[in-house]
Amino acid sequence: MKYILLAYIEKGKFEGMTEDEQHAMFDECFEYDDHLRTNGHFAAEAALQPPETALTLYWKNGKVATTDGPFAETREQLGGFFVLEARDMNHAVQLMAQHPALKYGSIFEIRPAADLTEMVKASEQRRRRNTAATPDRELGKKPMKRKKMHSILLGASMLVAALSAPWPAAAQDAKQPYATMARVEEYLMDRNAEIALARSAAPDAVSRDATFLILDRHGYETAVEGKNGWVCMVERGWMATFDSPEFWNPKVRGANCLNPPAARSMLPLAYKRTELLLAGHSKIEVMAAIKVALDKKELPALEPGTVCYMMSKLSYLSDNDGHNGPHLMFYEPVKDDAAWGANISNSPVVSVNYWYLSAQAYPQLESFPAIRVFAVVVHKWSDGTPAPSM
Repeated sequence: MKYILLAYIEKGKFEGMTEDEQHAMFDECFEYDDHLRTNGHFAAEAALQPPETALTLYWKNGKVATTDGPFAETREQLGGFFVLEARDMNHAVQLMAQHPALKYGSIFEIRPAADLTEMVKASEQRRRRNTAATPDRELGKKPMKRKKMHSILLGASMLVAALSAPWPAAAQDAKQPYATMARVEEYLMDRNAEIALARSAAPDAVSRDATFLILDRHGYETAVEGKNGWVCMVERGWMATFDSPEFWNPKVRGANCLNPPAARSMLPLAYKRTELLLAGHSKIEVMAAIKVALDKKELPALEPGTVCYMMSKLSYLSDNDGHNGPHLMFYEPVKDDAAWGANISNSPVVSVNYWYLSAQAYPQLESFPAIRVFAVVVHKWSDGTPAPSM
């Protein structure tokens, strides 16, 4: 769970220190910040310029007005903030009680980060109800439903809620149905059932000679060795973007088959993420470990021509209405989706960043290699039967 820490210091306290005292304070504080960061507890920070540089913006007499300076004049001035990853409030207090800034006069106000997920959903529903008929409706066309788009954006990275969650929740609390990891047993499947589900991700001509993976308590293992270079598996919710609200949803079962380039360059990311999470590491720790592995070239770069089939009628991709839909996934090392014509009215292509829905949730992911996932809707399941219109 994320906690926001507001750091206050008495006005003039810093200026009253000698240069040596200032250097000692900085060195001790930054050293402890590094300790928090290394252990996956330090999500973000920012220092503020002095209060006299502030501008306060507000509404007055029917228009926007401004005044120079901070909102409140107090003896203790806000000097910056931290975003801390902790199990609960007691854990947050334990972590910050050891921070050297306290002995130099800083005061930390600790607040749990708020979850705006339900508020955003309610606002979206109101806006949809209040929106007049679109050009698509005027022309007699049926635009693709966003709930269905929501479900198909899972792909090999299980990208749940990509288009219907414009402000994903960074915090996890009791209001979220999947705030924490469930018991490992809830994510496991019968071996034969898992292989059968994985096989149904692609037409038989593709999957019959593929390698099949199954999940155990420690990660994915090979159950059947194939001979065509394709790899089929059933992904769980944690292969979604890191800020997906269904990251820990134990019901998610996303059957997919990856072609050889995808198996070589995308599967290692899935392996590492899964093994670390099942070992009990936090999301922050997993991100840090993946970043280190990427920087050291221990994880491969994205290969050209990576494709993933997700055409199983038996998959469960999301709790939202229309929780499944057949589609193909393509991975590109780009940040923009314009070249694909994705995410526009009546386009069969939707796309999302592989790592996150919003960089505001986990800013450290912005430094990760660009990977964009494009989902192309198809109209048949892997067995050739027609799929519902999307």
